[in-house]
This record gives sequence, C-alpha cells and structure tokens, in this order.
Amino acid sequence: EAVGNRMCYLEDISNEVCCPDLASCIFLLEQAVSVRALQEMVNTTSAESSASQGGQTFRTLLYGHAVLLRHYRSQMYLSCLSTSTSNDKLAFDVGLKEDAIGESCWWTIHPASKQRSEGEKVRFNDDVILVSVFSERYLHAYMSNSERGRVNASFRQQVWSLVPISSGIARIKNPGFVLGGDVLRLMHGNMDHCITTLPPDSSTIDDAGSLFIKGGTACSQARSLWRIEPFKTKWYSGFIGWNALIRLRHITSGLYLAVLGDENGPRVTCIPKKNASPIAITFELRMSKEKQSEENQEEEDNLGVPTIKYGDAIVFIRHVDSDLWISYETLQLTIKGIGKVEEKRIIPAVEGHMDDCFRLVRAQEQDQKTAIVIRICSAMLGRFNRTDPMSIDSEMINHLLGKSDAIQALLQDLIRFFAQPSSSLDHEEKQLRLKILKNRQDLFQEEGMIRILIAAINFFSERRDKSTLLEGVEEKIEDITNKLYVVLAALIKGNRANCSNFAQSARLN
Repeated sequence: EAVGNRMCYLEDISNEVCCPDLASCIFLLEQAVSVRALQEMVNTTSAESSASQGGQTFRTLLYGHAVLLRHYRSQMYLSCLSTSTSNDKLAFDVGLKEDAIGESCWWTIHPASKQRSEGEKVRFNDDVILVSVFSERYLHAYMSNSERGRVNASFRQQVWSLVPISSGIARIKNPGFVLGGDVLRLMHGNMDHCITTLPPDSSTIDDAGSLFIKGGTACSQARSLWRIEPFKTKWYSGFIGWNALIRLRHITSGLYLAVLGDENGPRVTCIPKKNASPIAITFELRMSKEKQSEENQEEEDNLGVPTIKYGDAIVFIRHVDSDLWISYETLQLTIKGIGKVEEKRIIPAVEGHMDDCFRLVRAQEQDQKTAIVIRICSAMLGRFNRTDPMSIDSEMINHLLGKSDAIQALLQDLIRFFAQPSSSLDHEEKQLRLKILKNRQDLFQEEGMIRILIAAINFFSERRDKSTLLEGVEEKIEDITNKLYVVLAALIKGNRANCSNFAQSARLN
C-alpha cells in the first residue's frame, strides 16, 4: 500500500484457497518514450520537462521504449532504489517513489521471445524483459527470508508477462459504471442506510463479524466501505456485469464477506484472507430473485460491457454456493446510555424480504485512501492495544521490536498524512486541504484510532526505561514513542470533536 513500506513484493495468484490482493498489483502504463527522448528529458534542467511532459509520449507501446509505471493504488512510481537488502550485493532494491525525477523510475521493455524484435508492438500476454535505465539491471524476482517473494534489479534475467487489467479510454467513455476493484458502499434500497460493521469498541453482539444495516453517520464512515473484486485476473478491473462472480472485501479490516454454516445454520460474517475459500466468499449480483437457467454462465475473457451504474441500478446479492440471498433480521439491542434500540442484522435467507435490494454508491477517493491507512495502522499498532498486563520479557520485547523500522516508517508516513497545509498556499487551496485533513481526522477517530495510539504510547512508555532491554533498543523505543505523540497531536490539532474525545476524564486518568 506504500504506507510504512515502499518495497515491492510478489503476490501469489495461484493459491485457490487464499484470495490474492490483485488491487495492490495494478500498474498504470503512464508514459512511453524512446530512449533518446528520455535522455533529453533527463539531461534538461527545466523542471517543466520532467516525466510530466506529454508531448513526446507514444500511444502505442513498442519494444525498445522506455516506460514509466505508476502504481495505481498509491500513485507512486516503480523505481530502482539505491539500497540493497538482498543477499545479492550487486543487486538494487525495487520499490516505489513519489516522483519520477531522473532515470530511476524508467524501464526499457524488450521481447523475451525471438519471434518479436525491437520496434514491434508490444501485445497483451507477451513475455517481456524489463531493464532499469538507472542501473542497467533486470527486474528480477527472488525468494527472501520472509514468506513473500521479493523484487530487485539484478544482473539475472527474468521474464515477465503483461496481463491486461482495464482500459483508460473505456473508463473515460463510460463514467459511472461499476468496475472491478472499485471501493463502494452497499446502500439498502432507496434509503440512506448501508451495510456496515460494528464500531471498534462495541460489545453489544458476541459475534464480532456481524454486519448491520445502519443509517446516519454510518453512511460516511470508513467501516462501511467495501471493495468489489471479480475472481478473474485478466481484465480484473473490467466492467462488472449481472451474474458475474465477485467477492466483497471490507476495507478497514481487510476481511471478506462470507456465508458460513455451523450447528446453528448459515450466517453472514467477515473472515480473514487466509480462511477465505472461494466456496465461502463467492457472490453474484442479480437483477431479481427469479430463478435463472445455468446455461451460458461462463464469464467472457474481456473488458466486459458497461452494465451496472452507480446509484441507479438496484441489485440483489446472492451467495453462490448456498443459493441464499443477503437479507436482514430485526433485533432489539440494549445500548448503554440509550436503552433498547432496533437494529437490522445481515443474515442469509432462502427468500428474505421484498426490500433486500441494494444500490451501489462509489466512495470518494480520499475516503478510500484513508480507510486503507486505517487498516494498516490497526494491523501494526493494534497489537499494542492489550487489556491484559504483559510481562516485561526482554526476549519478547526485542522480538517485537524486530519490526521497529517498519513501525517508525509507518509513523513517519502518518505524520506526513496528517500534516497541516503550508502557509504559503492561497486561501482557497488551503481551505480545501484543511477540509480534506479534517475528514481524515474524523475517519480515524470514528475507527477508534485515538484509543489505539494512546494504548501504543502507554505500551512503549512503560518499557522505555527498563534495564532489561538490549543496547540500542532504548533509542528505538524513544523514537517510536516521540513519533506516536506527534501523530496523536496531528490527529487532534484543529479538530474540536477529536480534542474533546481525547480530553475525556476517563481517558486522561
């Protein structure tokens, strides 16, 4: 996600049991130029003639061209870095950079097959070789000590395949239609209610994976965001059509919507990626609940046809394996300080209700980005949010701090994420950025991130002065603690609601 980590790794797309995160594997072919044109661009000292130049780019990609690949989700560029962390000391790391200045973000593309030659058009599914212009090394995959494969720029040649995901022209010509990988909200019928999870600190339901239909502020919170994902790899981000097989991933938790069966019958819940079998998480969008023939149900291997429109189409969600529909039941819950309230909990049903239909509403880009950052923060900092007293064991602490570099990098990115706009901006631009910043602060607060940050501060503060820690660990703990305070301050600065929440007497005690 390029939050707390800029290094590239490999995602396994062959594992049928564990869903690949294809949304994080998409790169946009932003620019293609001849090598000679690239040298002219790099050698010039004019700031306007960097990679943002559009006049010299080609619309058709040819072998021998230098290409600029932008990571779609983070909007950063695939780059050959100056560091080397692999066992091959002649290789360089490959990661993401925020700008495309210089040669480090450029790669020349060459045919791997003798049936292709320099100057020919590059075709989909061609086997290609990518060479870094900066280091003159090949883009290379290798297995690291971790579970994931890694990527570097090495003298070892590697063959890659270009898999088409989507079309920029098709997106421009057909705005407002649902595409694979989109982040959206599932609005209930024509009402301002959506499918969402419980608040992080809720204890009203035993099953933490329960889902509800809620209105009001729930429709603007990060925990009501879902990503719609087709199962195919090729044309993953094509148009979603009726009866297409999909899965729905909850953004802030990373869990998948699923229907599971036990002694009490089937239930709708959210399950982690490692347990997300296709049987449990495969759904389809239907126009109605009427039975359909199973003939010609195979998905076409292409971009698809724009069919389902945001805010317009009404869809029913069917779980494929169980042939059950996403429906709801009404519960009476007792909430502290409020009393008894009626809640609609999501359940699987054979027939369900007449109003089991949903509208798809696309999320704002800033909300999507903030929700992803929330998920990463919860995963990395949530481990310190313990209610049970933890024994201060030096071996455990040092093992935990083995990932301290990643924690420090995450906190540094958070400081930038919540940075106040520059005073040099004009009034209109500054107000716009302040509005975006306040929205980020609100989304973080609603997901309990202030509580998680305070718990992490307490965790590290208690261990900062312990003599059992190894040499050098004290400095890391000191740096992490200081950064946590800076992030907490940035989260509440200029936001009255967050300041009020932080200043609660129970929290300060």
